[in-house]
Amino acid sequence: MSFIRPSLAKVLHIYSEAIIFGMLALGTLVTVLVLAPESNWILITAVALFGLTFAIAAVNAFLRARIAGDGNAQGVVIIDEHRIGYFAPENGGFVELSQVTRIELINKEWRVHHLSGAPVHIPINAPKAVDLVDVFSTLPGISLLTLHAAMTSDAETPELVWARPN
Repeated sequence: MSFIRPSLAKVLHIYSEAIIFGMLALGTLVTVLVLAPESNWILITAVALFGLTFAIAAVNAFLRARIAGDGNAQGVVIIDEHRIGYFAPENGGFVELSQVTRIELINKEWRVHHLSGAPVHIPINAPKAVDLVDVFSTLPGISLLTLHAAMTSDAETPELVWARPN
């Protein structure tokens, strides 16, 4: 018998990484406040930097949890170093990250345009599709906030998420 409702357990599971990093950030803030009156500034600065790192990680984990799909689409995403693969019954393919020219999002589906051929279409709720956020974050000039805004939008037209700079 569980004492936690299933809906609450699901939310806690989805946001567990963000909760842990948030608690660590809060713990380091309390440590800084306790140490401030009687410690030297080097120790306080070091602990404050750890707290800032935990806070940034908490925001990153929160945004990743918000854009994670439920993983019930057909197919599966495979990431092999700097290659993105998507296998599905109707379509799929591999894309080298260095070959990517443009990334769009339309109708909850990534369109990854590349130099080697037709764009690869990847549903955002495909299994392991949340790992694409980590891969896309290595592209020059892209931000997690841009990805989050695009994924929470309900636009019917292709929304440009990233384009390779000239």
